[in-house]
Amino acid sequence: MKNHYVSQLILKRFANALYIFDDNAKSISKHTQTENIFYKKDIYTDEVETAMNFNLENDFAKLLDKKVLGKNKITLTRTELLLLKRYLLVCSIKTKTPDEFIVSIRNFKSNTERYLKLLQHYDNIKYSSLMLLPSIDDIDDTPFNLQMRAMELFINCNTEAELIFHPLCVREFYAWAKVFLDAFLTFCDSHPRHEFILTDNGMTSEYEPSHYIFEGISLSKHSYLMHCLKSDDSEVLKARYCDLLLTNEVMFENFNIFNLSSTRCIVLEHPFFRLYDDKGMRLLNDQETYKYNKPDIWPSIFETREIINTPENIYTVPNQHSMDDKFIYTPCKLSVYDTIHINVLILSQTKNLIGFNDYKKVVDSLATMSAFKAVNNKKMYEDDAWLGTLVDILLSDSYNYIYKYFKDDGSKCSVSPFKWLDHYALMALKDTRQNKYILQHLLDNEKSVLTMKNFDFMGSPAQRIELIKADLRKLS
Repeated sequence: MKNHYVSQLILKRFANALYIFDDNAKSISKHTQTENIFYKKDIYTDEVETAMNFNLENDFAKLLDKKVLGKNKITLTRTELLLLKRYLLVCSIKTKTPDEFIVSIRNFKSNTERYLKLLQHYDNIKYSSLMLLPSIDDIDDTPFNLQMRAMELFINCNTEAELIFHPLCVREFYAWAKVFLDAFLTFCDSHPRHEFILTDNGMTSEYEPSHYIFEGISLSKHSYLMHCLKSDDSEVLKARYCDLLLTNEVMFENFNIFNLSSTRCIVLEHPFFRLYDDKGMRLLNDQETYKYNKPDIWPSIFETREIINTPENIYTVPNQHSMDDKFIYTPCKLSVYDTIHINVLILSQTKNLIGFNDYKKVVDSLATMSAFKAVNNKKMYEDDAWLGTLVDILLSDSYNYIYKYFKDDGSKCSVSPFKWLDHYALMALKDTRQNKYILQHLLDNEKSVLTMKNFDFMGSPAQRIELIKADLRKLS
């Protein structure tokens, strides 16, 4: 039986015809029918496939056509928001093989344990409930059965309460789902001269620039929240910062991005970015609005700040949540650089297959990714003949098969890949060496800086500390 790990409902709405590049086979082909792309045979049980179709995808497809695609204003009820998040949650694991899934979920165990440790001090009642759940290590089953267990759980649960009390739930599944349930949502449109690329990974994620610089450690949001927790006098806001620190233990990424078509995507954003909202925060059953100090950092490569715009809310009952509450979104118009940024993220996290609609509108992204891979290739820094090495790397890049396929098209880059790389480097610099919260956090945790391999790129242990102190003095 054919199982599409990228749903046909997305493939059919992405474009009338899709070009598919197979990186393993080094081939490109055009498809007007969706049944023979992005699928494998018998990768789900019949029960999971049926539940996915009838309990989730049919309703999600209707929601896309009726309210999302092609709309300048998108109005969703809370019920529809939960449906949308549930679909994205399932997408986050359905593209993985069982072996990939079990590695991912076991790696997530440390995130889960850190979250529970912090939760114990903040909400002991919820902590006690979660500790009644088994851990993934307590379940003696095959990777395939564990993946089907997670898919069945996510297909059928809308809320944290439903997850906690479901017999299939384990702590790591709960923590994985919390990333999606806690996230805020927005819609983004590609720049008119550019389009999004489709990935066999189902989604892509953006992390803080500091995450990439410090070899997988995310420090920007955490260091800022710790600063606010120590310096703010409001007990209400301190509680909110604790909430965000809890979420940050399971959601390091800034944004999780899912393409719905070649021109529109859904972005799930870390709740940290609510701190930039001028409207502030109002608690349930509380008439007072609490204003945050807007962060003076921007821990992202994105330059389009509208990516974090909040919807207009219409509550059925004032100051209370209802499933009939309405959320009105205005899709964000992305810049050229940000559209390319999403595509670079997609290409960097793709396993083998990519799809696209119009070569003219993705050639800039493909060329930028080729340049990005080249400048991150270790061969570039092994000798002084870097220019010749750069040319060799670019000529051997697999995307040359795509360029050659369209060589008679006449399309050329309209954006210099190296100008985009300059922008990327500048944003990374601002979030590391020009971020006083990270620098102070590193000095406060000097032992880690001295001993962890993640900081080897900064030189010897003594050089690392001096470099951090010098950067902090410049900012002061």
